[in-house]
Amino acid sequence: MHFVESNLCYYGEKGRLLVRGVDCGQRLEIVLYNGWGTYSLDLSGLDRPDVEFEVDPLVRVPEDSRQLGVMLRSFELLQDLEFARTKTTNRGMNTEEFWEGKPLLLSYPPQLRIDRETRCNLSPRCTYCHWNETKSLEEESPLRSTLDTISRLDEFITCAEQIVDCGYGEPLLNPDLPQILDEFKARRIRLEMTSKGVLLTPDIRKVLLGRRLTLYVSVDSATGVGYRRYRHSSLDKILNNLRDLCIEKRKYGALPRVIVSFIAMSSNLEEFEPFLERMLYTGIDAIKVRSLFSGRWCESMNGWASSRRLNYRDDLLEMEALAEFLDKARALAHSAGISIVSEHDFGADLEHGRGPLCREPWQSLYVLNRGILPCCF
Repeated sequence: MHFVESNLCYYGEKGRLLVRGVDCGQRLEIVLYNGWGTYSLDLSGLDRPDVEFEVDPLVRVPEDSRQLGVMLRSFELLQDLEFARTKTTNRGMNTEEFWEGKPLLLSYPPQLRIDRETRCNLSPRCTYCHWNETKSLEEESPLRSTLDTISRLDEFITCAEQIVDCGYGEPLLNPDLPQILDEFKARRIRLEMTSKGVLLTPDIRKVLLGRRLTLYVSVDSATGVGYRRYRHSSLDKILNNLRDLCIEKRKYGALPRVIVSFIAMSSNLEEFEPFLERMLYTGIDAIKVRSLFSGRWCESMNGWASSRRLNYRDDLLEMEALAEFLDKARALAHSAGISIVSEHDFGADLEHGRGPLCREPWQSLYVLNRGILPCCF
């Protein structure tokens, strides 16, 4: 087998991955771009099975004494290099167009964000959900189904490395979920989606096992009483389902990747340490810290039927309080040996760069029921 696809992250702006055959002069060189990307390697020109890898240049990371080569998420053998080569070529072109700030792109965005399900299985809705206004924007949608959306996106799907579910509904309700996952597997696309975890039954878990999928599950509390402030459901049932999934996936290459979301609010900050302990027992891969959105809708949030258990304005953290909590949360997670990520790290790698301030208009496309958008804002 000579074809390999690798999903890796390079921290430098631009570098090289050198692949050499051991004890022979043959070599292969791949251009590395900043951030996570999918790279295809054709090793057929190396006549020996043993190879060496070298990253140049190595990158200094703040507060880390080591020099970083790359972070490696997957390294898979391929029967056919065509899909992987198309994605690698497109990624390189897209990255160059980003750094040059091109207003007209010849490449396709490597990340697509789509609506997969517009229905929800909870009533009343989560207390902080912006459900009513969002649904009113989707009434005249020309998109009929996720499979229909995939077929109509054509080359955008062919060049996509990742698809993120941006729907306000519960993706596990989608009746086409097995076919959707099969289609993404055939096209070698990674999927991210967010669920409330209520529907992670044995039958649904079987559909998810072994998939190139990152599943986010919203929890937000360490206790059943605290959880019911935000939504009507059983926390113990959700955590049991999560633990079963994390145990079962050990036989399927540790897939899907499971991340629990914690929306930091005034009402749950003191619960984070016991929350962390429960997540460790559950066996998840990481925790993602999020926060409530501030914006023009905040004034009306407390009048919604679904938000009577929560005072949105009072629960919305000021940036200083949020930053203080994030520092504490990172320290606790590091001591516990579990990864933690924050949505507020979004774009931090570009703050001191020479390129545009945000990657989204170049590297992402939002194909939502309420319209096609170039950017989340």
